[in-house]
Amino acid sequence: MEYDDNEILDAFQSDYNREIEESFVNMLCDTEYLKLFFINENEAFTDGRNIIVDPALDEMYKDRTALYKAEEYLGCEHKLCEDKWLALKIVTRSQSIHESLHIIFTHFPLFCVNDVRSITNARLKTLSLIANIIEDAFIEAAGCSYFDNIEFYLKFGRVSRLFASNPKEGTVKKAFHNDHMHDYKKSQNINNKSIGLKKHMVRSFKLKNKLSNIVDKLHKDKCELLMIYLDYMATDLLYPMVIQPAPIFAIRKYVNATKELFHSGMICGNHYERHKYVQKIFDIIENLIPKDDKNIDETILRQKLGAIKTHESKNDSPMDINSQGKEIKITKVLFGGSDNNNEQWKQIINKLNSEKENVLRLFFKKGEYEELYGSVFNDSRIHKDVKIKVIKPKINLNLKKAYNNIYKNYSININSYNAKFSAILRARVSGREERLQFGTGITSKYMGDVKKRYWYKNIERIDIPKLSLLLLIDGSGSMSGERCESARNTALILHEVLKNQKIKHSIVEHRASFDEPSITCNILIDFNGRDDQKYNVMKMKASGDNRDGLSLLWAEKYLKYNTSFDEHKLMIVVSDGVPLHTCEEAYYVPPVSIEDTKNAVKKILRRGTEIIAVALDDDNDSDEEGCYEELKLIYPSVVLCSDLKRLTSQIIHIIAKKFEV
Repeated sequence: MEYDDNEILDAFQSDYNREIEESFVNMLCDTEYLKLFFINENEAFTDGRNIIVDPALDEMYKDRTALYKAEEYLGCEHKLCEDKWLALKIVTRSQSIHESLHIIFTHFPLFCVNDVRSITNARLKTLSLIANIIEDAFIEAAGCSYFDNIEFYLKFGRVSRLFASNPKEGTVKKAFHNDHMHDYKKSQNINNKSIGLKKHMVRSFKLKNKLSNIVDKLHKDKCELLMIYLDYMATDLLYPMVIQPAPIFAIRKYVNATKELFHSGMICGNHYERHKYVQKIFDIIENLIPKDDKNIDETILRQKLGAIKTHESKNDSPMDINSQGKEIKITKVLFGGSDNNNEQWKQIINKLNSEKENVLRLFFKKGEYEELYGSVFNDSRIHKDVKIKVIKPKINLNLKKAYNNIYKNYSININSYNAKFSAILRARVSGREERLQFGTGITSKYMGDVKKRYWYKNIERIDIPKLSLLLLIDGSGSMSGERCESARNTALILHEVLKNQKIKHSIVEHRASFDEPSITCNILIDFNGRDDQKYNVMKMKASGDNRDGLSLLWAEKYLKYNTSFDEHKLMIVVSDGVPLHTCEEAYYVPPVSIEDTKNAVKKILRRGTEIIAVALDDDNDSDEEGCYEELKLIYPSVVLCSDLKRLTSQIIHIIAKKFEV
């Protein structure tokens, strides 16, 4: 099945997939406290505790030309240009690894903040940018030296940027802004016209000889020259495959004086010594730094710093991060050898393909829908033309976080209920084993057995009744607010307890439509359903009317279809009032609705399914004062719930009594 770009991106950025990536970075960093977030702001960074990545960075995942060229340069089979999901995964994983390496090897807080050289914004920004260039090159070299299986991702992250059709502004270019930017862009336009790709798709930045003369004639202030210098050094260190022209005359002496320092800093494994290289470079180029910061637009900086936020002087994290950074001996640098990228690539693709199938199957699995009419039940002609819409909602993995939050809030209660059930199920009861050839007593009615199997003996056993439970929740508009919230929390807790105790169960909400003669039965959790179906509980809402007589008849059929004949069938009905369906074509109001539902309950009970109603007769709504008394007119067995906080415990108590012998 084909999916459009937005569908693929939405599927990839689901909370389920985000947690996969978060688990990966925690494993890589050997911790369990890191948080990873997806954003679509064309930037990636870390503050030492949180990692922010953008799967759609540079729109690379749908840039087929750039992906094709990147794979070709790396000598890999062409897979990404044909598979947007895999492209998203590689682009995201490259960012995740890069930022994780900062957490492992970079010192937090950054040295630049407290450096005595940082007496103005311009000086602090310059110091940070120099550190940015060296630190990015260092952590990737450290990653290649320390880990065996991440080099390909780092290479892809670098190479793909060379071929991107919609790249972000360069690391340095976006940091400074002034009124003479158009002069710099003029020189860049000349530069772009002369750029070409050499063999193996390497981008060449060779310029015509006359370019130096043209650029030198352009008016440049210190800020602009500093920007050109830092861009030149960033390209030299981070993109060694790029052939650059000789630096323009105005920065040539600075390039020559600092080039070796940049490379030495890249392979320096001690963060204190590495910062000394940053300081030495800063001191050499100090004349390029503006004396004041009027040429730096702070608004522009805040909007555009993107990929260098990790190295910013201010930390936006609410926590004070203090990390020394791992010291390491650099034995390998990125693009420093001729590794077999294709072999790494095949292993990566095989692993990611299986992961991809799981995610897409979960995200794009459609819900199930069935329609039938009340005429299938011969119990009541009043429902014969009423449509029954049976829905198994599509699983929304983005609800996982909300579900888990509620689970955490009630984890103590869940553990307590589990302990209660376990104690009941562990209780041993007395019994008698018959038809034995030896025993402690004789059963006279078996005396005629020719094999003399008339003995019995008393034993202790665990007697667990076979139970199938259906929780049927009123989803009408009167359940809005606290009642709906309480029912939702109860459904979640009940599911977690029953699942743990291996008790067969299903949770369904039902309602009737204002506008048409129909009811809807939403199967939130199915008998024998998938585990992630539980997130459907978060979709519970209050709207419409209710037509309980027909809903109960459908529920009986659904319960019997999913259970064996020897299982005890229990239906717990949660309601806050009498049935009321005001659709003109299928008017269903008291006293007719009460009598019809009462008859349906009698027939269901007679056919072997037990029904217990729970009346939400809380004090918050005086109109509902008589709910308990009204439901007693319909159901022989009604439990009063006058406090919504006790709803869960009351339903748990109902179920527990079925196991008490």
